[in-house]
Amino acid sequence: MPYNPPTLAESIQQIEGDISLELGLNAHLPVVCSERAIAFSVGAAKRDLHDQLQWLAKQIVPTAESDDSTIETRAAYEGVPRKLPQKTKGHATFTVSDNAQLPLDSVLTAANGSRYLVTFATLPDNGIIVAAIEAEQAGKVRNLNADDVLTLVSPVPGIHNQATVRTLEGGADIEPIAELLRRLWFRKQYPPMGGALHDYRAWATEVPSVTRAWAYDAWQGGSTVGLTFVCDGNDDLLPSAAKIQEVKDYIYRHSDPATGVEVGRPAGIETVLFTLRIKPVKLAITLTPDTAETRAAVVAQLTELERQFASPGSRILLSQVRTAIGTASGVMDYATPLASDIISQNDELITFEAPQWIE
Repeated sequence: MPYNPPTLAESIQQIEGDISLELGLNAHLPVVCSERAIAFSVGAAKRDLHDQLQWLAKQIVPTAESDDSTIETRAAYEGVPRKLPQKTKGHATFTVSDNAQLPLDSVLTAANGSRYLVTFATLPDNGIIVAAIEAEQAGKVRNLNADDVLTLVSPVPGIHNQATVRTLEGGADIEPIAELLRRLWFRKQYPPMGGALHDYRAWATEVPSVTRAWAYDAWQGGSTVGLTFVCDGNDDLLPSAAKIQEVKDYIYRHSDPATGVEVGRPAGIETVLFTLRIKPVKLAITLTPDTAETRAAVVAQLTELERQFASPGSRILLSQVRTAIGTASGVMDYATPLASDIISQNDELITFEAPQWIE
């Protein structure tokens, strides 16, 4: 049964009643007396103990109400260490003269203020140098698109001051505590089995930025496993070719994050990675009251609904959508023309776009 601690007023009232009983009084204590002061001070101390017990109760089994440190410590103990932030890496090209050389550790900046270091540079070839670069600091904000421009902080003789990005990705923020909690629950519900379908899902989500994964047996016949995944924290949740290759290499063989033992897919099994198609759903919603807070609450509810129930070939019930909107914090009433369940094909993933707010 749930632990329901008494309030401060209830504790004081109980202690006052106990004092009255011990003193043989048939009525309540006088309004002003030393016994009331004693009851208040003891009740406050008792309330502190109940608060501590309530906090401890929330730490026994990690949940969303547990402290972040509790979740992180328990996850590490169970073999699910928190994914650390990753630095952005990639390549950029410079226009140069024939004999120019680009010094290592040259610093470049992007339009958003991010700084990058040159870790390797080729010799000039037809007036072009290709340089490997890495962000000075970790974080997905430092990922850039192809053809974005970087600028050298200190000019180098014979080298054009601006470089063009070829690829610059892989940066990731530290894993959100909610994602870590999901992976911890998955680990407890599906212990490692050395190559079961759920192991492929667990391995994929150990890769930075990967948040959800699905595995299918006999995807292209015997001895094949189909695997697909998404990166919810990125602007585009569908993975890039580089991320797909990273996951494929990781599943083939990697050191277990907790033990350091080499693990991976069993011999003779071929992993077939495929990319999903997005099925966007844009709801038209009228809210009462219609405020920035209620809109944000509805978006949060729809996002959580998507995370819990959207998967390839899934069905999100109309009643689930209505419940998500109607139970959003602050919403008293709403209207939406959605009249049926939302269904996706086996290679589709349902995603909720920003709703169209009808005023």
